[in-house]
Amino acid sequence: MELSRYSKDSLVGVISLIITASVLNLLLGVEWVPSVVLASVVGVAAGIIVDKLQGSLNAYARYERDLIDLALNIVVWGIIGYILLILILEGIGLLHSPSIDTMFTGWLIVLSAECLKIERDLGKMSAGLERFDRIESDIDEVKSDIGELKTGISKIESKFELIWSEFKKRKEL
Repeated sequence: MELSRYSKDSLVGVISLIITASVLNLLLGVEWVPSVVLASVVGVAAGIIVDKLQGSLNAYARYERDLIDLALNIVVWGIIGYILLILILEGIGLLHSPSIDTMFTGWLIVLSAECLKIERDLGKMSAGLERFDRIESDIDEVKSDIGELKTGISKIESKFELIWSEFKKRKEL
């Protein structure tokens, strides 16, 4: 989890997620999971809006991958922040103890998002290895072509030497 990669985008998204979840769950009494899901949508939307306003992601192909990473970062950090907020409010005595199911669900969502990030990273590494294998096979092909070129040059040299020796013989006559 790296929050710093998208500093302003992620921070705005995470804060939006925490505030939205707090308002929905703690003030309006909406169930925990729906409020966190809706808050995640709001947080990700806020992060994307800030990103668009900054114009930080330019290339379209890279843009989609970065938006997915940004969204996963916001969801993970936002839910962690919200769970910590609930625990702090409980510790101060402003909130009655949330159920174990609620906390378990929150951590399960965080783990799921982290698993998605790991899966994406593994996919990127796999694609990189495939490119490396292709480059390696291209290098082998170039080496083979160089070998053939050396053989061709050797043949030309030997023919040139024959022609040169024939030229010397005729010159002497």
